Amino acid sequence: MGGTNAFLIAANDFTDFGAAVKQKIGREINDVPEPGSLALLGLGLAGLAAVARRKQNQA
Repeated sequence: MGGTNAFLIAANDFTDFGAAVKQKIGREINDVPEPGSLALLGLGLAGLAAVARRKQNQA
């Protein structure tokens, strides 16, 4: 296990395991964009495609 963004959170015993899992999952999903940002990105890309199509049809 490893890679570019790999990291390890150690649990000293079974009682620490739950907190370590929550911390690791929280750090892993922290960089996921929210759905609103993805929707705005999609709308922007659709707008760019429409402009490109309009320019192509005018030529």
